[in-house]
Amino acid sequence: MAITCAGITRLPRLEEIRLRAGLQGGSRVVRWPYCAENDSFVPWVTGGNSYL
Repeated sequence: MAITCAGITRLPRLEEIRLRAGLQGGSRVVRWPYCAENDSFVPWVTGGNSYL
């Protein structure tokens, strides 16, 4: 079952995710998901950064 970029925002506990580039690419299928679970980058990334 494929999921689209816009579909990610409808997954449980991920409702607050926002597409930074807008909805234009929302219908694109996610081919390679990646989840970073590493606290080492925390000093460089804070809430409100445009690249999160």
